[in-house]
Amino acid sequence: MKRVGWKTLLLPGALTAFFGAIAGLLAGHGEDCHPAWTFLAGALLSGCAMLGCYLAGVRRPATLLSDAAQRILAGDLSARAKAPGFPADRELVRLTEEFNEIAHRLEEGVSCGQDTLPVLFHELKAPLATIGGYARLLEKNLHPEQNREFARIIHGEVEEMAGLADSLLLLSRLDAGRPEQPPETVDVAEQVRRAFTAREPRWREKELTLALSLGDAKARGYGPLLAHVWGNLVDNAVKYSPAGGTIEASLCEREGRVRFVIRNGGAPILPADLPRVFEPFYRAGNGGGESGHGVGLALARRIVALHGGEITVESGETEGTAFTVTL
Repeated sequence: MKRVGWKTLLLPGALTAFFGAIAGLLAGHGEDCHPAWTFLAGALLSGCAMLGCYLAGVRRPATLLSDAAQRILAGDLSARAKAPGFPADRELVRLTEEFNEIAHRLEEGVSCGQDTLPVLFHELKAPLATIGGYARLLEKNLHPEQNREFARIIHGEVEEMAGLADSLLLLSRLDAGRPEQPPETVDVAEQVRRAFTAREPRWREKELTLALSLGDAKARGYGPLLAHVWGNLVDNAVKYSPAGGTIEASLCEREGRVRFVIRNGGAPILPADLPRVFEPFYRAGNGGGESGHGVGLALARRIVALHGGEITVESGETEGTAFTVTL
């Protein structure tokens, strides 16, 4: 199979990020390894490794990675993939290194909670099925334009899984009380502005109007974590706003308290769903077909609570939802 440019774009980015996130999510401190987690890890390693090797246009190294993954599935966490011989595809070498790093961290111990296992399997089932289906289409050597489109879809699904794994990893760290950096003075106004700027292509595509009133506001806390909160709230506002709608946001600091409010004009959240929107993996029934893994708001609430603050939600009877964060 001839190499084409989109292969180079796919492997180093989202796929590597997904490998790294899964590794961090599964790595624990105990010696016991729940068999289901081992199976999940092995299945993900095997599936993604085989896909990556196929897209890189190699066969025998794919077998080496598959053999190592099968050994992990069988319970041998010491299994490692052999490094490809010279001359070797640079992307394949990197993929093999990522594979072995995950295997090493799995061997150190898996201690994820068993209560999240069914929902995690459910969340990963759809993107993995999509990846498998389009990978089979790629095997048919269709028109290059079709192949590029299929690769783009696979890339998007891998990014979605990477986002899920990253969010779950951060949730587990917060549950364990392990912020990665010391507290600092955070320029909240600058973080909120960056959150909107970073998502400009998306809100421009939907022809949304921004009505922003962002005063100066600073808070003592963990900068990267707070940035995650604003980013998630802006993401949701853009996602659930109707085309041509308006997003309103205000930020102020009074008497040592920071208050941020963001409102969209989309369909309201049903009253029965409001008490549960901050639960992990919960998605309200008015999503309108929008994708998402249902972890973002749960993570935002944990981060806000870590800062001694509060996040609340209000929704109108016919339209509009507002989230308020107080620090």
